[in-house]
Amino acid sequence: MPIQKGTGEKYSNSELSKFKKVFSKKGMMVALSGACLAGGISMTAAAADKPNILWITAEDLSPFIGCYGDTFAVTPNIDALANAEANDGTKEGLVFTNAFSNAPICSPARTTIITGIYANALGAESHRSSPLIPSYIEGFPKYLKDNGYMTYNNSKTDYNIGNSGFAGRAWTGNSSSAHYYDRPVKTKPFFQVYNIAITHESKLFTIGTNKVDKSVPYLPDNDIFKRSWGQEYANIHSMDSKLGGYINKLKAEGEWDNTIVFFYGDNGGVMPGMKRYPHDRGTRVPFVVRIPKKFHDSLLPADLKASLGGTTDRLISFVDLAPTILNLVGADIPEYMQGKPFMGSNTQTNEYIFNFVGRADERFECIRAVINKKYDYVRNYYPFLPHMQFMEYPNDQPAYASMWAEFRNGTLNSAQLWYFSTKSYEELYDLEKDPYEINNLANDPNYYDILNELRGVMDNYQNTYRDVGLVLPEEEILALGGSDNAHDVVNAQSFPYARIKETAEMAASGNEAYLPELIARLSPTEHSSVRYWAAIGCYIHKDTVKNDSNATDSLKACLTGCDSLKLAAARVLMAINIHKADAEATLHAALSSTNYLTIIRAVNILEEVAPVSEQLVQAVQAISGNFGNDPNKLIQRVKAYISNFNDNPTQFIKVPIKTESRDSGLFNIFIEQSNISFNDGVITGGIDLNIVNDTGDAVESNVILAVYRVNEAKEIKLIDVYVEPKILNEGDNLVEFNGLNITTETGGDLTFKVMTFGNPLGLSLTPLTNIASGTIQ
Repeated sequence: MPIQKGTGEKYSNSELSKFKKVFSKKGMMVALSGACLAGGISMTAAAADKPNILWITAEDLSPFIGCYGDTFAVTPNIDALANAEANDGTKEGLVFTNAFSNAPICSPARTTIITGIYANALGAESHRSSPLIPSYIEGFPKYLKDNGYMTYNNSKTDYNIGNSGFAGRAWTGNSSSAHYYDRPVKTKPFFQVYNIAITHESKLFTIGTNKVDKSVPYLPDNDIFKRSWGQEYANIHSMDSKLGGYINKLKAEGEWDNTIVFFYGDNGGVMPGMKRYPHDRGTRVPFVVRIPKKFHDSLLPADLKASLGGTTDRLISFVDLAPTILNLVGADIPEYMQGKPFMGSNTQTNEYIFNFVGRADERFECIRAVINKKYDYVRNYYPFLPHMQFMEYPNDQPAYASMWAEFRNGTLNSAQLWYFSTKSYEELYDLEKDPYEINNLANDPNYYDILNELRGVMDNYQNTYRDVGLVLPEEEILALGGSDNAHDVVNAQSFPYARIKETAEMAASGNEAYLPELIARLSPTEHSSVRYWAAIGCYIHKDTVKNDSNATDSLKACLTGCDSLKLAAARVLMAINIHKADAEATLHAALSSTNYLTIIRAVNILEEVAPVSEQLVQAVQAISGNFGNDPNKLIQRVKAYISNFNDNPTQFIKVPIKTESRDSGLFNIFIEQSNISFNDGVITGGIDLNIVNDTGDAVESNVILAVYRVNEAKEIKLIDVYVEPKILNEGDNLVEFNGLNITTETGGDLTFKVMTFGNPLGLSLTPLTNIASGTIQ
């Protein structure tokens, strides 16, 4: 039976001891049953009684399917699967309305599927990473093979696993020519996976002229988006046709009545704000199962049997798939698996689903989420980063490029501006009242009990399964030598897991009361991950840290630590312009590292603290080395986006607004008077702004004046940013920016924009509007 317990219950010491024992023995499959330890899992039924299993997976797909009520979708084959009937009219199809990927991008999601373990518990949450995992953990199809199955994968794997031979042991055939109908012994049952890439995000890099007038509040409603929706639904229709071909072949082979068919998406859809995001729209997937009548009594729990021909709201996620498949075929479920079987014998139910986000492509991230049938709780460990970090790959989509363009033009609404704002530490959404997750309730006192409950659920999950990806940066996971793996390292009794997690949450919370303790935890006597998160906290509180010499000296001492620590310290020192020469030297050395993750992390920091010295920009261009296919691609992307950011931050305009939105009036701001003169290429003087506050509240706000230049090639160079704290009362308010000293360059007019953020309720910081712009001739 998998080790998992309802999140409202506490684990006893004996249970936790058993759990740790299961996970800490290197090289031994201690968690399996006695039969398995004796030399393989024995078959429990004749092959003729075992169901064949056909998995059809579509990439990057939200439930934009007809049987989910989507009126734009043309999906007759999936709909037929959901409405399948036996010859006597018995319903055989079932639609799961609460099915989730545990990660909003393919490789950690598929790693979770193949192992039955949350990828972040293996240190495998980051996209296309390759950590070692304990040698006793196998891909679950290996256990199907041990039970007499032929296993075929056609053909995507994308497992974040560095162990040699892992995929080979799992699959009888693993290629684009791997088909069950070619198996040498036709009487053997099969497990077949087909992966359909037609709906992958890259298929929206080119869009047609057909438009679909679909409108959601978190995305623009322009021509590009209408055409993108049109292409998305065309791709979904093509995917459905491909699926229909697999079903027809199954019937032609005479296997229809012996085969359970699964269809699902591997993570949320590909329009902006879906894939890569931990929220409902990034993790909720279509999930349709057809179960032949002959297996209903033996393999379906009563609630699913009663739901055939319709829908079930049972909560399931990808971590449940491995134990479920093993349960269907009568194989023992390894105790190390963390999911719950939802079909077969002795099924279990979920009250909560757990999601996680790590690095995707060239952008680092650390987010955790808990979701149930009503609420979505999100915890952001890097709240200083915007929700939507610019990435080269998805920006090849016209929709992404259009969204960035609308942001720069100031034409996004408040729900859309959310993507460009920095994050709150916590988010809470009522999925029944707010299915698009627009209104963050984390600071609403009416939801405190719900928030506190879900906090506890999150902590219990992280503590039970040991959130490796939280307590060890990816570089340190991959740097482990020999046969060591991060999972075993973190599960060792001597590892300071609780202290690292506590430090991460002290830092990410943004509570300045924790700052003295965070500074103390920069000490070299602490574990490097404690120091890393302490440095992250110092960056969040950098305006205070810059006036504390003890803190800045401690940060300087961190520059001799491991790569992730020294770069976290360098980020702070660069931002506050203290010990900057030492910080620049650290970044320069990182750019010549043999570790591509160190290089990428350094470049991300350079962008955050830009503009930087020309020597550092040149060092980026000098990056060389062969890091492997995917890492090489990442390095090339890094070079592309960093190459001109000192002169061309078009895609990286820093967003000085903080979440979350509330329904209130907007600030109306316009230029009342400008008092600017030119003197030898320098602007001096001041600008007076009249800000009309019609929110109905006095607002403690920061008013930001951004000055930049646009040249003839439409390239933008950010010249300077000024911030003026201000209490804005109802009505007109004069805001003065005095003592401007802006060095100009020839080749284009100077443009200025004004933005504000305020705290009208004392509960959350609120993006209000991208207000005014003007040109200085």
